[in-house]
Amino acid sequence: MPLLEVHARLGSTNDRARRIARAGAPSFSVVIADEQTRGRGRQGRRWLSPPRAGLWMSVVLAGRPSRHATVPLLTGIAAARAIEDVCPDLRAEIEWPNDLVVGGRKVGGILCESWDNGAGNRGMAIGTGINISQRAADFPPELRGRAASLRAKGATSVSRPVLAGTLLARMRELLASGPARLEGATHRELTRRDALMDRAVVLGSGETGTARGISSEGALLFEEPGGGMREIRSGSVTPLPCPRPHPAPGPGEAARSSTA
Repeated sequence: MPLLEVHARLGSTNDRARRIARAGAPSFSVVIADEQTRGRGRQGRRWLSPPRAGLWMSVVLAGRPSRHATVPLLTGIAAARAIEDVCPDLRAEIEWPNDLVVGGRKVGGILCESWDNGAGNRGMAIGTGINISQRAADFPPELRGRAASLRAKGATSVSRPVLAGTLLARMRELLASGPARLEGATHRELTRRDALMDRAVVLGSGETGTARGISSEGALLFEEPGGGMREIRSGSVTPLPCPRPHPAPGPGEAARSSTA
């Protein structure tokens, strides 16, 4: 039976999830902390996890997923659904490869970490951080133009336990049978939620181009200035500060914010 651990304070929920998985905890065991002191995002970046200000949660997947690249995106869909379930007035989007965006601002992120100790014990810890109650002044100055919380985007009362339970249920829907290709209705939903679709972007390598969607294998479809198309399977991507060319705002509509 899956385990549930709730801690007042941890270094990292992902680190704890990996430890309990190595000790035999089954898939969908959960670790939640009120506060993380060493929370991290992709590429070792620090993830601010102040006490009771957000949902800091990791879920165990025992065994090696068949398609690692799809797990953050499937978890992103699950998290976007959970946010909208709990905050029906909000619209959640996914910014490849692992960010959650509401109203043009990052409200959450996903960190998937795999392991294989060579003795048959292998799996993945899926960490999800969702900002719930922070105000703009709670973020460092360098993040205030990009980060936000659900409360800052209009959700005045969010229960962390309810959001955690909803997220876990949504993750089970998408991951219980094992990570798969992003096909059919799931891929169409990802496309609808794609915050980078048709946006001018810059890759971590410094190359600029246009994001043209996400493949069924989880790769970013990157159009080069000359029209060539490439699949970007890893690395970072940043939207450039210009509005999306498509779709154009309808009569009377304000253009959506492009800040992420």
